[in-house]
Amino acid sequence: MAKKNEAVASNGLDDYFTQVITSKHVFYVDEPVSAGGKDKQPSPTDYLLGALASCTAITMRMYAQRKGWDVGKIKVHASRLSVMGNDGIRQKIKKEVVFEKELPKEQEDRLMEIGEKCPVSLMLKQNVEMTLEKVDKLDEGIVKEYTKEGTTVVWKPNLCIHSEKCWRGLYSVFNPKKHPWVNMDGAPVDKIVEQVGKCPSGALSIKKEP
Repeated sequence: MAKKNEAVASNGLDDYFTQVITSKHVFYVDEPVSAGGKDKQPSPTDYLLGALASCTAITMRMYAQRKGWDVGKIKVHASRLSVMGNDGIRQKIKKEVVFEKELPKEQEDRLMEIGEKCPVSLMLKQNVEMTLEKVDKLDEGIVKEYTKEGTTVVWKPNLCIHSEKCWRGLYSVFNPKKHPWVNMDGAPVDKIVEQVGKCPSGALSIKKEP
């Protein structure tokens, strides 16, 4: 089965504060204080609504640019509501769009139609098959690299078993609460190489330039 997108989420160092790693980026998630979190970062629902709103705005702008339409700024507001229906309470997501410039009605209507076809909107509307499986370890998956003076620290987050040896042994370099979490300027290269060699899972490794 081909993978189009993937993300790895891990927590345990600071309650609900969670690190999320994608193929090219790292971001963080938390829960509000009312849910037992510390509200250090947006909640999962915030990210979901943000993904939907931004995907809608981006899709509209892509189409407008292809058509050569000057629409100015596009602002999309997404909100999650609980509404009462005949079958009880159900969840509803409402999107509202503001175009900075006044557009001909045919352009406005077309952009609204296109906005509903953004990938995130389509995914949420479809019957997406979702599974949850217990596995002994994850596939190698995402790979991150951090380089200094011809020495590269290679990190494969899917292999990490969170032994904490890296950051407990060399916190100036490996700090899971920072982004990027590997600071190659935090210690001499030989110290970094030595610490990486203590990684028990192989999630961290060293690559040298020839």
